[in-house]
Amino acid sequence: MKLPALSWSHLSFATVASAILFFFSLRVEEPIGWLLWVAPIPVLMTALQARAVQTLLVAFLAHFAGRLSLMFFLWHLLPPALAILLTVMIAVVYALVVAAFRQVARFQSPWAAVLAYPVLMTAAEFVTAQLSYDGTAGSTAYSQSNYITVIQLASFGGIWAIVFFTGLIPSAIVMMLYYRNSRFRQTTAALVSLGLLLAAGLYCISHQFQQSAGEADQVALICEVERLHPIHVAEPSARNQLLEGYTRLIGQAADQGADIVLFPEKVFTVRTSEKDSLIRALHAVASSHRLTLIGGLAVLGDTSWHNLAVLIGPDGHYEEYQKNFHVQGWEDRFVSGGVPGILSLSNPSAGLAVCKDLDYPTWMRQYALVNVLYVPAWDFTTDGWLHSRMAILRGVENGYNIVRAARQGRLTVSDGKGNVLAESSTEDGQSALLLASVPRMSSPTLYSQYGDWIGWGCGLLALTFLAFARRTELPGTS
Repeated sequence: MKLPALSWSHLSFATVASAILFFFSLRVEEPIGWLLWVAPIPVLMTALQARAVQTLLVAFLAHFAGRLSLMFFLWHLLPPALAILLTVMIAVVYALVVAAFRQVARFQSPWAAVLAYPVLMTAAEFVTAQLSYDGTAGSTAYSQSNYITVIQLASFGGIWAIVFFTGLIPSAIVMMLYYRNSRFRQTTAALVSLGLLLAAGLYCISHQFQQSAGEADQVALICEVERLHPIHVAEPSARNQLLEGYTRLIGQAADQGADIVLFPEKVFTVRTSEKDSLIRALHAVASSHRLTLIGGLAVLGDTSWHNLAVLIGPDGHYEEYQKNFHVQGWEDRFVSGGVPGILSLSNPSAGLAVCKDLDYPTWMRQYALVNVLYVPAWDFTTDGWLHSRMAILRGVENGYNIVRAARQGRLTVSDGKGNVLAESSTEDGQSALLLASVPRMSSPTLYSQYGDWIGWGCGLLALTFLAFARRTELPGTS
């Protein structure tokens, strides 16, 4: 049945309402996550009543406007045209998801209809993450990071479980309204959605409050004033000034009882010929304070550059990890390591990773057996909250603690449930020292064992829905 064209006032209201809700629920700086539970409702209601072209237009405009926070953030990192293009592509994908939802919801059974939007949304984000150079950056799941109970979903299905259930809520509301003239279809949709939400809620609550007693390490996260950090190889006097600044912070951390001190990514930038002398200087500091140093170095050779996270023990023990994923356009000359940073001599087991590595869940699953992950990082000020929360969700997915120190971002310590145990900001470019107790424990998760099963499952289910979509609208739905 061909639907009549909706009025422009109706279309405009739906577009503006969803756009505002998407903007505040998906903004880069501390989003209001619960708004995502209702943001799609005006668009989805319109999709069930409007023509296909109108549906595409409303969904595209609403999501494009809702993603303006991301576009303005990218504007400062990329050529403006590319920032706009990426935002347009995200909005196009969303419009196609809503158009596909329209087809399934109008022409298939109630259980399929209520699952259509969350399944299609999850499948779209999953496929996009597999194809994107930036991994899961931009996923709607990270908007939920402040809700500890909600993010427990990541422990059994990764961020794809979060995307699915945040999509199920608005879909259930919309289908209840759409099926208002059919008690059977309304009841079927309600039972499916409420059953899934109840099961997920019980799992999240039980997982959130699972506790394991154990010892803890005293860890300090430090960062010196940003203006002291050179972008390129510094002159000896400038490097010595930076080393003196970090030596002072390390001394303060030791005085407060720190066993381990973490400093951010690329704090020291040296030529290959200067690396050994820097390591010796850092070892002298570690030895004098009887603690372990972990942090980031950039080592620039004639033919290759290396972004390293290094561990320097007080007894001279040394290990290093080479960053695997780099920021395109900013770190193109750095060579990828290709090997996860599982520390060989560590009790409890620990690992090293660097900043952007944590944007890739599949890579971070290789660390599933560690108790704690140490992450030197360097953010872009505006994304300090977002990028730290992306890292925290890797900890929830795999059940390990995350200790992350970022320049121009956040210093964070979180446990395997996603609880932020300690946090400080370096977004203002000032020095910072954060002390926290890090539990010597981890908790294995379903996600660490089975990976992206929800992502793949939603992809297959989405194809099935679309393949069997009927052309005749079900009676009694409107």
